[in-house]
Amino acid sequence: MEKEYERILDAICASDSIAGFCYTQLADVEQETNGLLTCDRVPKIRTEIIRKINDRVNKKRIRI
Repeated sequence: MEKEYERILDAICASDSIAGFCYTQLADVEQETNGLLTCDRVPKIRTEIIRKINDRVNKKRIRI
């Protein structure tokens, strides 16, 4: 899950056409399991890792 989340954010970051995004499926549901949390709202990835990935991507996107 960690590598897939990172791959998705890297692709978003690499695009000049995308200015932002919203991760809409925070938690899994009965028929879809691509959330960051299980159905019981338990993180699939440690929150520190999600933050690390998000911070890295944010630093890449900010062009001064």
